[in-house]
Amino acid sequence: MNLLRLFPVWLVCAAAGGLYGWSSLGLPLAKAFGVSMAETGLVFSYSVVCFTLAVIFAPYLLQRASAVRCLIGFGLGAVAFLVIAVRADTYWMFVTGFSFGFAGMSGAIYITALSIAARSEHFRIATPVMVAGFGLGGAVFGPLWRVLDDAGWGLDGLWALILSLLASSVLLVFATENKANVDAFPGVAEVVPSPKASRTILFLLWALFAFGSFSGLMVLGLAARILDAAQVSLFLSTAALGGIALGNTLGRLSVAWVNRCRSPLIGLASAVSISGLGLLLTLLGGGGIELGVGLCLVALGYGVMASAVPSATQSIFGPDRFAALFAFIFTAWGIAGFIAPWIGGAIFDATGGFRDALVLSLLATSLSAVSILLLKRQVDRMDVMTTR
Repeated sequence: MNLLRLFPVWLVCAAAGGLYGWSSLGLPLAKAFGVSMAETGLVFSYSVVCFTLAVIFAPYLLQRASAVRCLIGFGLGAVAFLVIAVRADTYWMFVTGFSFGFAGMSGAIYITALSIAARSEHFRIATPVMVAGFGLGGAVFGPLWRVLDDAGWGLDGLWALILSLLASSVLLVFATENKANVDAFPGVAEVVPSPKASRTILFLLWALFAFGSFSGLMVLGLAARILDAAQVSLFLSTAALGGIALGNTLGRLSVAWVNRCRSPLIGLASAVSISGLGLLLTLLGGGGIELGVGLCLVALGYGVMASAVPSATQSIFGPDRFAALFAFIFTAWGIAGFIAPWIGGAIFDATGGFRDALVLSLLATSLSAVSILLLKRQVDRMDVMTTR
């Protein structure tokens, strides 16, 4: 099966990944509604919760309808909710449109696109590439919104995302015309789920995703405010935001190469090492360039983690069980995503800085490393990792 057939799906997934550019909307939101740092962080926290709930429940819908048709519907739904957000005249109306609406549709798009990729013949490449596409949305829209806000657009910068989602959804309509069955679109991988995989392995995947995502989600949710608190220049701030989003994307994409050469567990170990190095540089550096590089490394490590976890899940449990089991594992991401931006903002409001929040992130990353060591021991003992 030609991987180019997945390109329209990838475009919708990439547009939905604009959610990851959220930190650049924090300042425009504060200007528009006069909210505190904690309230700004809560917008991303609410978004993560809704995103996670959509990832959990969307697979049930996919059992009853074509995944491609569902993806089109989710894309158009995201457009409608973003229009509500951009036209909001109160903080809670914005939260309703962006966090409860768009983020929910974004989660549904994410798990649907991953399910299509995971069931393709070349799933080891298609899955991380699809995850990378989602991260690319943040790489594009984060810096773009920063520049548009500096030009006076404020929250109206969301129109760029609205048009991108609309265009990619319409393209998918034409690309899948006369294709009523999702199996006919991506192809089905001939991989049998391993009956040996245990609940212990499932729990360890959950734990390492929760702890391993904490620092990355805090950086993605509050990067702009962290840079502003350090009083870096607009040029350095914009460059750092672009580097953060790009690092997130490249980290996700790199797992496609790791999967061809080595076990996805290598990707998990790399993710923790890179994130830990970034956090240490951020804490021990003198600010400015060191801060920007450190945050970019954290985002790079998070990108590797975000792609290696679904790859490991697919390799251990097989494509037929992927959507349901990864939906459970993804609740770890949701919990970390709710706590990390909120507690980061709360710590800033209480202390006037982010140092304590970064120390907490380093502790969570260390716990993720422990989880990966235990997971490797379980996988080696039970021999459940597929080698195709």
